[in-house]
Amino acid sequence: MRGLSWTSGVSLLVCVLGCALLFVPWVSASIAYVEPTPQSDGTYKAKSMPAAQEVPAYRLWQGVSSAAAFLGVAVFLVVTGPLRPDPWWRSAVVMTVGAAITAAIVLGMSHPPGELQSDLEMGRLVFGLHWEWANYTALGCAVALMLVAALELRRSIARAHAAKEFGGTGDLTASAGA
Repeated sequence: MRGLSWTSGVSLLVCVLGCALLFVPWVSASIAYVEPTPQSDGTYKAKSMPAAQEVPAYRLWQGVSSAAAFLGVAVFLVVTGPLRPDPWWRSAVVMTVGAAITAAIVLGMSHPPGELQSDLEMGRLVFGLHWEWANYTALGCAVALMLVAALELRRSIARAHAAKEFGGTGDLTASAGA
C-alpha cells in the first residue's frame, strides 16, 4: 500500500487542525444584565456587572459544519490517498469543499449567534462582540486546503498537457490510471 502524496499529507494535517478547532472558542462578548423596564429618565438599572462569555465552535452552525467538512475531506483523502498519480478529481473535490467551508465561515461571521445579541426586553445587553483566533484559523485552514489542492490540480494539468504534447492522449482521466 502506498502512502499519501505530500499534497495529500499537508491537506490531511490541515483537516485535522480544522477538526480540532471545534472545541475552542470562536466568538466572545461582554454581557451585562439590566432591569427589563427602563427607569423614568430612560436609563436601565444594572443587575450585574459585565461578564465575558465565550462560545465554542460546537455551539455555532458554521463551526459544526466546517468541522464536519474537514472530517469528510480527511476521510476522503485517506481513502483516495493510494491512487497514483494524483487524480484531478480529488483536487477538484478538495478545492470545492475548501471554498464551501470558507463561505460558511464568512456567512456565519456576518450573522452573530442569537445568544450574543442584545435583548433589552429580556434584560440582556451585549457589547464588545469579537471573533476569536480560532475562527480566523479555521478560515485560514480552508484557504490553505484550497491552495494545496490547486497545486495538486496544477500538477495534474501539467502532466496531461505534457502527455498530449509528447504524443499521449492528453486526457485527464487517462492520466489518472497511469
